[in-house]
Amino acid sequence: MYPFVFSLLFAITAVEFAFPEPFRKAVYGLAGTPAADKPTVAEPGQHRLPVDVLVHAADQALAGRIRRVSFPRTREAPLMVRKEWDDWNRTRNHANIAVDPFAGRVLSIEDTRNAPMACKLILWCIPVHFGIWAAWQLGLPMSSSA
Repeated sequence: MYPFVFSLLFAITAVEFAFPEPFRKAVYGLAGTPAADKPTVAEPGQHRLPVDVLVHAADQALAGRIRRVSFPRTREAPLMVRKEWDDWNRTRNHANIAVDPFAGRVLSIEDTRNAPMACKLILWCIPVHFGIWAAWQLGLPMSSSA
C-alpha cells in the first residue's frame, strides 16, 4: 500500500514541474480561488531607471532578505524581486514584488503568508516531491551543498 501512495504522491507533484500553468489552473479551480493577475507596466516610458533604484524600491516595500531579481523579458513586464525570510526552509513563504522599471513604483506584492489555500498547496509540491517534508517530520538531517 505504501509504495502505491508514495508513487501517486510523486506522480501528482511531478505534474507541477512538467506542466506548471495547467497544474496551477487546475489546483486553483479545484480550490475555488481565482489566480492572481500578472502585473504589467501601465505605460512603458523612454528610459528604464537604474536597477539599484528599482531594487531599493522593492526592498523598502516589504521587510525580508532579497533572494532573486528577475529582469523584464518584454517592454510591458515589470522587474520582479523575490524576498524570503529565515523560516523559508520550513514554510516556503516568500514574496514577489513587481516594480515598474520606468517609474520605479511598486505595482504589486504577492506575499505567500497571506496567499489562498491553492497557492499554499502548490508551494508544498517541491518539499513533498523530493521528500524534504518527510525528512523534517522524521527529524532526519538534511545535507547541503556548498
